Amino acid sequence: MAGDLPPVFIFRLALVRAWKDVMRDIRGNGAAASKTGLKRQVSAFARAEDGAMIIFGLFIFIIMLVAGGMAVDFMRFEHERARIQYTLDRSILAAGSMSQSLEPEAVVQDYFAKSDVKDFNLMVSPDTGTNYRNVNATANTTMKTFFINMLGIDTMTASAVGQTVERIEKVEISLVLDVSGSMGRNGKLDNLKTAAKEFVDTVLTADKRDLISISIVPYNMQVNAGADILNAMQVSDEHAYSHCVDFTTGQFASTELNLTTATYQRTGHFDPFYRDSTSHENTDYDDNDRHLFMCPTTNWSEIQLFSQDNQALKAKIDSLRAGGNTSIDIGMRWGAAFLDPSTQPIVAANSDVDAVFQERPLPYTDTDVLKFLIVMTDGVNTTQYTLNEDYRDGPSNVWYDPDSTWLGIRNEKGVGPDADASGHNDDAEFFNSDLYLFDLDGDGEEDKYTSNNPHNVTRAERLSWPEVWNLMSVRYNAYYNHYAQEWDEAVHDEWRNKVTSKIGRGAKDSRLDETCTAAKAKGMVVYTIGFEVTDSSAAVMRRCANSEANYFGVTGDEISNAFNQIANMIQRLKLVN
Repeated sequence: MAGDLPPVFIFRLALVRAWKDVMRDIRGNGAAASKTGLKRQVSAFARAEDGAMIIFGLFIFIIMLVAGGMAVDFMRFEHERARIQYTLDRSILAAGSMSQSLEPEAVVQDYFAKSDVKDFNLMVSPDTGTNYRNVNATANTTMKTFFINMLGIDTMTASAVGQTVERIEKVEISLVLDVSGSMGRNGKLDNLKTAAKEFVDTVLTADKRDLISISIVPYNMQVNAGADILNAMQVSDEHAYSHCVDFTTGQFASTELNLTTATYQRTGHFDPFYRDSTSHENTDYDDNDRHLFMCPTTNWSEIQLFSQDNQALKAKIDSLRAGGNTSIDIGMRWGAAFLDPSTQPIVAANSDVDAVFQERPLPYTDTDVLKFLIVMTDGVNTTQYTLNEDYRDGPSNVWYDPDSTWLGIRNEKGVGPDADASGHNDDAEFFNSDLYLFDLDGDGEEDKYTSNNPHNVTRAERLSWPEVWNLMSVRYNAYYNHYAQEWDEAVHDEWRNKVTSKIGRGAKDSRLDETCTAAKAKGMVVYTIGFEVTDSSAAVMRRCANSEANYFGVTGDEISNAFNQIANMIQRLKLVN
């Protein structure tokens, strides 16, 4: 029976029995005394050596029993506290992981439920940012005491406290900036420059040295990758005037650049826009003011890779100019590529990249890096032009006389049995216009048709198509070399249309969607900024961002607020060296 009793009753039973034994001894000594001397006998017993020892022994025994009972309660308490602390520690480690998709409180609650902890109170306080997750939690449970309650303590509370913080140590940022022609209006480019430079200074602070890198990707109708980047890729070699790539539709569904087996189509060096050769509305856009080339050729338009030099980055931003159509899809494609580890060989071979960043973009498996893709535009995707295959390379129908610096189209007399092996025919006639205004002989003066320029040319040299497009626009050639022969508009239109192809807004929006989806699937954090855009453009940019909160629709100098908010999210990181 005794074995079935709770420990508290066993202890109390022993205590009562001990007390009864002591009282029996006292009563036995007191029975020998007379009633009249009871007080004297009791006093004598108290003074007697054997009575003192019994009382002292009783006192020690009681203390030992109470101490032993307290130890049992304390052991029970510590066991319960340790169990709660262990469960809490495991749960917040799981809840605090940045890869955890569930809410932190739900994760902690689930751990406690599965650990069979009963009657507990739990408080979870998560603090989650774009680049970190901090989870604070407390848990407690109340247990009844078995022995200490004799001292007036009926219950004890076992508590546990825990905190976990996961932070990103390294950051890679691609800053994709719209420099299309519309950015030159209403002070928009100036506002962008101010905002982007503030962003650089906010993000690149001294305590983050060697941890945060920024790449700048300016874009309009194309992206000028620059010679260093294209030299590290397999690209078609029709010319070396400029350094852009015509991505195919399928190449927008990935963030990678295939540097081993794929050959990318180099963008034609041509102007599809203007007919006049001497001027156009963007006269400060290009080194060669005669043309608005599909692929920019200026230094300021090149991609700048992986820098932490505030001054160099801000100088790059200050140098930006506005001109051309808008290809958000191509800007996004290059921005994502330089967060993808596939481009690491390009970065390693680029002497302008800081040595500490030579191994970037870092692998996706590196849990200490976070990749940001920030894309801004002031409009929508507009028409992109590409040269058709027959007009990218090879001999053209345009000839050049080095003696007279005269240009023209060789007529049918230039072919047939009278032509020599090179296609020359001394009797051939050329159609020419008196509107050519090129300084072909380098004397500093414009060369044009005069009566001294013969119609029959004996030393005419045939130009390649890249040489033609370097001299004149597609529309110029269509007008002066074709339409002007017969003054037939159909001739002009037919010839111009067979030279180039158009990629419209719908196709470009789809390409943008594909790249945005691929970037987010790789774990890139995508922010988009719509700068005075239409509702339809805003919808496209919202789709591209990770969430509604990652899209910023702004006007005027509000663009600085958008960049500052993004910068502050990155700034909240307490990076560890």
